[in-house]
Amino acid sequence: MTATIPHRKPSADLTKPICTRDHCPHPHRPIHHTMNVEYAFICDYAESSNKLTAVGIGIDTIYAKTVPVVHQQLFAVLGLNFTINETRRTKVFEMRVQDADAHDVIPPVTANRDIPAPGKGLTYRTYRTVNGLYGLRFQNFGDYQISWIIDGVEVCTRHFRVAQMPEQ
Repeated sequence: MTATIPHRKPSADLTKPICTRDHCPHPHRPIHHTMNVEYAFICDYAESSNKLTAVGIGIDTIYAKTVPVVHQQLFAVLGLNFTINETRRTKVFEMRVQDADAHDVIPPVTANRDIPAPGKGLTYRTYRTVNGLYGLRFQNFGDYQISWIIDGVEVCTRHFRVAQMPEQ
């Protein structure tokens, strides 16, 4: 069964649709016109200028002796590729930190971001967002999550837990 995608026509190989949009720089190539999440992680420190630098990638557990506990610093990193049809517009980015009952740990972080067109001859634009989270207060041991929402659609979630420090 082949799904019908309005702006594509089937090629000789029906599994590889060809773009028919006028603005596509490579209309003869199979191309996806969707945003892709390239990576998402929680870490101890991150910064992004021309390239991403991150330390302590892959946090999945924060240990504490007791709760409530305040975690001094945590970074949430999301890397996206926006295809050509999703650029040249403003997107609403939202990030939420929530407990297992979907209660916000902090108020949602929301920002409007302009996604510029890719350079000449390119088909996508890379976009990174690095959010420093300082003084996060966790009321209970248990599961938590960081979710990224773009234009009202959740695009990625990373789970972690706050656990009691094991006896030594």
